[in-house]
Amino acid sequence: MFRKISAEKTLNVFGPLSTILGELREGDWAGVIATDQIAYSYVLYTSLSSSELSYYVDISSRFSPELINKEVFFAKAFSLSEILDATKEINDGSLLVIGSFQALKKEVEEILELKRITDEKGIHTLILVEEPLLNELNRLEESRRLLLIPEAFEQLFILRTSYYRGRYKFSLSVLRNYSDRLSTLGDHEVNVDEEIRRILSPGKGQEQEK
Repeated sequence: MFRKISAEKTLNVFGPLSTILGELREGDWAGVIATDQIAYSYVLYTSLSSSELSYYVDISSRFSPELINKEVFFAKAFSLSEILDATKEINDGSLLVIGSFQALKKEVEEILELKRITDEKGIHTLILVEEPLLNELNRLEESRRLLLIPEAFEQLFILRTSYYRGRYKFSLSVLRNYSDRLSTLGDHEVNVDEEIRRILSPGKGQEQEK
């Protein structure tokens, strides 16, 4: 049951956002509430690009292989019980990304069981929600509505995309983070124009790399 925290491996699943959020420790959960499809896609592709071996589960495929050069296994699931069964196939220490979490059929007990399994197997777990109609006046209650148990997440934040004067930015609201990152709680703005344009125009990004 016990393990030495200092020996845990971390994974940079957030790209440039990690300068604020820090990295995700093995066995821990990060929850992302995206208010638009661009923010959702950014977190999805950035996280899947961060690990040599990733597993992505969603109710529909929101993944384009040409944007990722790492090994990613994809499966459709419509309930948390299906994902619990699938954890038998997931390698220890890998990355698990669960998309459209709010749409999955689930019970509180199943969330806790998934938390237990990912902890035991040292799986970095990222859970994604897209909610355009988020009530910004009550963020904590919204996180409970969408995720059921926000306390299960070591890291939890809201991400929004804005476009101003020809450049993309993220508005980032950190709701939960590790104790050594408590100063990051609250609102931030992050310039991500280059990263977003790579997702919006993958062909151009590949030409520039050549």
